[in-house]
Formats: sequence, C-alpha cells, structure tokens
Amino acid sequence: MVSSSGPPRKPCSYCKKWGGETTKTTLDLSPFQRLHQLEALYQDAPVGLCFIDCQMRIVSANQLLTRYPGMELDSILRNPASQVFGDEMMPDLMTALVQLMAGESCETREYCYQPSGAAFLVAHQRIVDAQQLPLGVSLVLVDITSRVEAERQLQQSETHFRTVLELGPNVIWRVGPDGQVNYMGEFIDYAADASYQKRYTCWLTRMEPTDRVRVHETWLKHLPSKQPFFIEFRILWPDGSWRWMRSRAFPAMNEQGEVLAWYGIISDITSEHELLLRMAVLEQKLGERQSNALP
Repeated sequence: MVSSSGPPRKPCSYCKKWGGETTKTTLDLSPFQRLHQLEALYQDAPVGLCFIDCQMRIVSANQLLTRYPGMELDSILRNPASQVFGDEMMPDLMTALVQLMAGESCETREYCYQPSGAAFLVAHQRIVDAQQLPLGVSLVLVDITSRVEAERQLQQSETHFRTVLELGPNVIWRVGPDGQVNYMGEFIDYAADASYQKRYTCWLTRMEPTDRVRVHETWLKHLPSKQPFFIEFRILWPDGSWRWMRSRAFPAMNEQGEVLAWYGIISDITSEHELLLRMAVLEQKLGERQSNALP
C-alpha cells in the first residue's frame, strides 16, 4: 500500500459538525433523499404551487393550492387545468397559460378567482429541458384578497370624503412638491366634469387682480418653509358681488422631511369679514358717543 504524505486531510468542506458527529449536507444526499426534501418544501410552502404539463394537465400541486378552488388534491392532480382555472373561474390565467406554452413571456399578474371573488398574485414560469424543449409551466399563487379589499375600502373612503368636501361650502385643492396645482375642487358655476386646470384658471380669473399678484408672490416665498400656509383674498362671485376667501394649506412630508404634496382648502369667510366690519363701525360710533358725553 502507498501511504499519502503530508498533514492529515480535513473533512470535506461540504460536511458540517453537529453534536460531534459529521452530518451530510444536501449535496451529499442521495437523489431519493433530495426528492423527499423538495417534496417537503413543496408541501409546506406558504404559497400555492402547481406544475402544468404541455397537455395542460396539473401534474403536481401542494395542499395550499387546493384551498383556493375548494377542491380535494386528488380531484386536481392529473386533471385539465381548465377544471381549476377555467373560463368561468380565472379566464385571464388560462389565456396566460396558452401564451406561455407557445413560448411567449408573461409577467407576474393579479387575477380574480370569480367564484369566490378572491384575488391572487400569480407568477408563471415556462420550464424547459436541457434541449430547450418545453416541459410545462410552473405557477406560484399568493393570496392577496385582504390587500385588495383594503385598497378597495381605502378608495371608497377617499371617494366618500372627497364627495362630502366638494358638496360642502369649501373647495379643496392640492399641489405637488414644486408648488404647481394638480387638483382643484368644484367651483360654484363650473361643470362638475370640468378638468382641474379649467377650475384653477376660473379661480385665478375671478380673483381680485391685486390680490392675485399678492397671493402668488406670497405662496412662492412660503414654499421653502414647509410650514402651514394661510392667506385671505377676494373673489368675484357669479352674482357680481365680491366675497372674501381664506385659503389654508398643510404639507404632507416623508420620513426625510421632503414635501410630497400640499393639501389645501378654500373657505368663504365673507360673513366673518362683514361681522368684523360691523363691529368696527359700532366701536367707532361708541367711541364718538363717549367723546361727545365728556364735559
């Protein structure tokens, strides 16, 4: 026998010590053991998984996938994908499967499972062999029903509160971080379907000329401060009268302190100004009477 010279050989770098005993990693396992591990990962995955062959049959699926259509695993395997993702259930997904089988690419998409109304984010991948021949399509389904429902409710709430504000005596407006208006609420004599640009132009046109210049200059100087904004101005009402308005705006900022948008509201304060004017007149008359009463 020929003995090797040099220091003793160290254990393979792929081997690890556990409790003083050498254990094998995945690379050292037999094909059967690796298959068992993959099947365990497949079944315990927190998302729905399945594989569809070139005959459009579901040949493998994990248990979580069966919860979505409410079927038993045995009724899904080896059956056409159309029975699970058919035209009456997820027609868009079936269209994507056909495209993938034909060699077209398909990005991750959202799908609605029509029988239950559930929403899923589906990643689809065309699988080929060493000769680039198609083997089928692998699907990963993530249930995003809760997220979609939360987004829907948020949108409904936004629509509700915007409607309430626009039906009220106030006019809401919004500008971007650059100070340019990108939303303007309804004006009293403008069509409800008018664009925000037309509404904004209407406000500028009806604003008292000197006030318009003053408001514009004050707003531009105020922007860098990132502080709440308040200003009053006069506007020509459709009946020909001049009314006083108060515009307020507050910045919405991110964690870095950068302004994402300004949200503002315009209120009619004509009654407030008229009251202050009457009070001033009364105080003047009272002062005159007191002066006349002095000896």
